[in-house]
This record gives sequence, structure tokens and C-alpha cells, in this order.
Amino acid sequence: MRLGWLDGLDSVTDTWDDRVRDLRDYFALDGGMPSFSGSRFEVFGQNRWDRIDADDLVAVEMLSVRVPGHAALRFLERETHMITALLTRIPTDLELHEPEARDHLRDDGPAAALWELLRSRHGRHGVGPVTASKLLARKRPLLVPVWDSIVKQELRPVSLRNHWTTMHELLSDGDRVDRLRRLHSEANVPAQVGVLRTFDVLLWMKGKNAKATREQQCSDTI
Repeated sequence: MRLGWLDGLDSVTDTWDDRVRDLRDYFALDGGMPSFSGSRFEVFGQNRWDRIDADDLVAVEMLSVRVPGHAALRFLERETHMITALLTRIPTDLELHEPEARDHLRDDGPAAALWELLRSRHGRHGVGPVTASKLLARKRPLLVPVWDSIVKQELRPVSLRNHWTTMHELLSDGDRVDRLRRLHSEANVPAQVGVLRTFDVLLWMKGKNAKATREQQCSDTI
């Protein structure tokens, strides 16, 4: 796991400036529209705390995934009561770096149960792990981290299975949380974006830029 870019940061290094720039670029507006649609992920629509609705399905498309039609019908109609029952057991104001977060991310906890419901492991019409992670992150953006191929690359050898607990451990370091808050402030990130989402965005931007560099290097050798 390569987190030297975060642990070695201070406010006078070029690397610090790069991370501030990443955040500013991600949350920037271009002609009144966001440069990255994912910057509206948490705030689009109503984001009702106790249900999954159509606004949530649109919001996850801003992170480049799509909920298939039959899965959408499950979430919006047939299984709304089950989803609500689980969401009401997951705090809305608990942040992943807080000690109590671990209790809510156990394999036998409500977040894991909702994950299984979205995935529909024992039935049909579920969604894949990336989409499930983004739906959960939409409903509890302070607590549940996003998982995708870029995050996987940046956090390797962390696996999907231990992603939540690993992210909790990473953010349990008070110095890291302080750095993330300072970056958030200096980059003028919207106030509703929490520590976890700030970290998610930084991971994603760093991984995206690294991927673009690798692809450019490959094309230069052809």
C-alpha cells in the first residue's frame, strides 16, 4: 500500500500543492457545470437517509456505474421495506475514522447485510461489487468508502473483502485525518464533503493521473 504521498505531506511541499490541485480540479466548475460529475455524487437530489430512490440511481451514474433495470425495480419497489430497515440501523453522522465505526462495519452488521441485499448473492437481479459500494457510499458518505479498479490499484494488496476495515484503520491515524482536513480547507472543497470522501477523491485522482501517465508511456514506446 503506497500512502507516502499522504503521510509525507506538509504545507510547503510540491506534493502538497499537487494534492490541493487534485481536489480543486475535481470540484471545479466549468461554465457552471462540474468538471467531474462525481463531485455532485453526495449532494445530487434529496438523498433521503432511509431509502434508496431514483435520485440515488442517477447519483451513482455520476461515478460511472449503472444500476440495471431489474435491480432498480427491486430497490425502488419490491424490497424498499428491507432496505429501509437496514438503513435505519446505520448512523448517518458517524465518520469512518471514528472508533465506533468498526462496530457498524462488521460482517454481521447492517451495512454488510445491505451489501448482500444489493448484491443479491442468493437470488437474481443484483448489482456488482463496484456498484454496490457506490450505492452504499451514496447513502452513508461519511462511513462507507467507494471501491473501484483505481482504488484497488492504489490500495493493493487490500482486497474487496477487507476494504472497509482497512480504510477504517488508515483513517484512525489522527495525523492523516488532520492532513485531509487541511487539504479540504485549502482546496475550498464544499463543506458537506467529509474526510472519507476527501480521501476517496484524492486516491481516485492520484490513480487516474498515474494511469494516464502509464498509458502515455506505453504509447510513446510503440
